[in-house]
Formats: sequence, structure tokens, C-alpha cells
Amino acid sequence: RVYEEPAFRHYVKKTGNKIMEYHGTENPIYLPYNKFSGGSPDGVARHEGKIFWGLELKCPAVPKNHFKNLQLKDQWDLKQAKIQDYTQCQMLIMASGANGWHWMSYDERFKDPALKGKIIEVKPDKNFMINLDLKIKLAEKERKRIVELYTNFGKTA
Repeated sequence: RVYEEPAFRHYVKKTGNKIMEYHGTENPIYLPYNKFSGGSPDGVARHEGKIFWGLELKCPAVPKNHFKNLQLKDQWDLKQAKIQDYTQCQMLIMASGANGWHWMSYDERFKDPALKGKIIEVKPDKNFMINLDLKIKLAEKERKRIVELYTNFGKTA
């Protein structure tokens, strides 16, 4: 997390996107999807109060992992290599109603500024979102079952 703010500054410099708001360490926001699901983006861009784009920053502790991230070409490579990060971006798109998300890997230890950050544009993946929504509903059903089980534990009929 200590590198997220420098990563955000690098993102703004690289993209010129000055309307992206940083919501990392000091200024977090939570975007609910439903009663039990949602997420906290590292950045959002708004128009007339509505989020239309977001940002997820990753700052790998190991430079080798950032080097691997530099090899990713598009959202499909991201999905293949980093399914949790891809899911996080899709979930944040679902929760915010945004048009898309930027995923960025950043490592300030790389001397060449072009290699410090890798940005991948993630657009809504409708089929993935349908499956994710179904998994969320199944998880909520299982949560309800577990709560009822423990609520009724030890009660006699």
C-alpha cells in the first residue's frame, strides 16, 4: 500500500487523466453491489456524480512479479494470468455501473519510466458478470443456510 500513491501519480502522468480521484489508503470508498457484496476501488472518474471509469492498482512486492505483469497485453491475458485481479475489476464495474476499469501494475524500482507501470483496459465481460452474479447469489444462499444453522443450533423443537 505504501507504493499506491506513487503508482497513482505515475498513472495520472502516463495517461493524462487528471479527473481520476485517488481513493487509496487515506480516502477509501466502498461501492456496494448488494447487501453482502461490493468493493473498494483505488480510483474512480466521475461525470455529473456518476462513476464512468475506475482504477485498480497493484504494486507487487517482488520485482519478478511486476516483470511478468509487463508481459500482459490485454484484459484476456489478465484474465488468464490473474483471475482474482480480473474478477476484482469486473466486480467493481458491476458495483459502479462504470464503462470500464484500468488495472495497473507498478514498481518504482524499475529505472526505465516506461517499465514502471503497465496499464490494461478492462471492459465489461457480460458472460463473466452473469457467472459472477450467479456465484454471489449462491454464496449468499450458503451464508443464509449457515446463519440459520447456527442460529438454531441447540434449540429443541
